[in-house]
Amino acid sequence: MAAGEAGNKATRRTNDVGPTGQTVAENIARLRNLQGLSTYRLSELLAELGRPIAPSAISRIESGQRKVDVDDLVVLAIALNVSPTALLLYPSADPDIGFDLAVGTHVTEAEAWSWILAERPLDLPPDDDGEAWNRFQTHSRPPGRRLYQSGQADLTVDIGGKPFVFEVKSSSSQHLSPAAQSRLEQALQTALEEQGRRRHGR
Repeated sequence: MAAGEAGNKATRRTNDVGPTGQTVAENIARLRNLQGLSTYRLSELLAELGRPIAPSAISRIESGQRKVDVDDLVVLAIALNVSPTALLLYPSADPDIGFDLAVGTHVTEAEAWSWILAERPLDLPPDDDGEAWNRFQTHSRPPGRRLYQSGQADLTVDIGGKPFVFEVKSSSSQHLSPAAQSRLEQALQTALEEQGRRRHGR
């Protein structure tokens, strides 16, 4: 095989639409049709959002002949008035139905939705004592939105325009109530202000 032919073949493999890309294509077509949008109207909406995609290109996306990059994905979700997650996964969360999330990664629909919503990791060790779960939450969700186990929670306090993140131990595995969070914020702010006064000899 000539070098040029080998290069073209490698490029074709790189540009192939994978399992999730195919799901995205199907979801775009499904949601567009559900909303009664023609490819021409969707194209107009995308142009209004500053990301023009021609009607013919939309048809190629829906048939799996054209990849959707992350910027396309976000603007398509905005135009279709859905979350980007609605484009990435099947519109069902059956724990008994499996599919290929990526090449070599076979999961159930329920597992995929829990993962993409940052509720739980895909590969949670059966004997996890909360460490893997909490690490996933720390890296997948912003402060104040993390679903820690073992009564662990986090609290962000804005003091002088600078955010301070505290780890809080609670008897509940759920988020702190707004009233409890407010009391903690006030207590922490008072403690930090007192520490600052002592540091400056006041």
